[in-house]
Amino acid sequence: MDGLIVRLKELNAELVPCYYALEYEADIVDEKEKIPHVITREFPKADIRYFDLVAINILLANHNGLIYTPPPEIVELTCTLFTMANRRCKIFKREDQVIRFYEDIAFGRTPNDMLVYQFLNHIERSSVALADVWFMYILLIWAISYSTPSDTKPYRSRALVSLINRTYLISNRNEHKHDLLCDNLKVLDNLRGYIKLCTTCTQLEGHKYIEYMVDSMRQFVVIYLAALLYRSCTWPEFRKLANSILVQKSRFHESIIKMHHDLHKQTGAINQ
Repeated sequence: MDGLIVRLKELNAELVPCYYALEYEADIVDEKEKIPHVITREFPKADIRYFDLVAINILLANHNGLIYTPPPEIVELTCTLFTMANRRCKIFKREDQVIRFYEDIAFGRTPNDMLVYQFLNHIERSSVALADVWFMYILLIWAISYSTPSDTKPYRSRALVSLINRTYLISNRNEHKHDLLCDNLKVLDNLRGYIKLCTTCTQLEGHKYIEYMVDSMRQFVVIYLAALLYRSCTWPEFRKLANSILVQKSRFHESIIKMHHDLHKQTGAINQ
């Protein structure tokens, strides 16, 4: 893995300056509405290498056998991609909400309760059309830093294990394209069902509940990114890293399921 870290640092040094040096057309803004919003939904600036770059940094930071922290320039790039994606998906309509949200997550803080509710509610009521390439970009922010660990819940772990298993079963349709473009993993459908499952938790209230949902989102996104890069990655040498993350996460969540199952057999406690 040391070789992958060296390679990733080379890519960070090469691509991050390139991203900000790119020339691109200005966004087309609809000024007729009270709150102007971007009406173009073009392909993300340049190409998907920048998505993969951020995703690889996130996966390395979540590998159990490594000590790695995404550098500040990658965190900044993640926030930039989140801002661009939000202008198209319109989850947050005000720029100050966008900044507050990504700054809190980037610095390892729990975001404002209402902003978290707004994000989750937007996903639950959105149409399938939301799950275009920009929606994938908006998910990166959830996993760029560690969140406050929440209590283990076997129903959440079952859902995540199921997501991992489907990664190996889904056929590689449109193999000539990156999975980010094909959405073979059906991220919005899976995420909507996962959120609905997690929100059934009645044991937590207030800020503790928000921390639990933020941690739940981070765990989902890390596994989704690993699944995505395992199936298709700009730099194939990092697919081994993605597979390692999937194996580690699968073992971890299977152990949680077993632990709660054993506890239920011993004590008769409700196995949630």
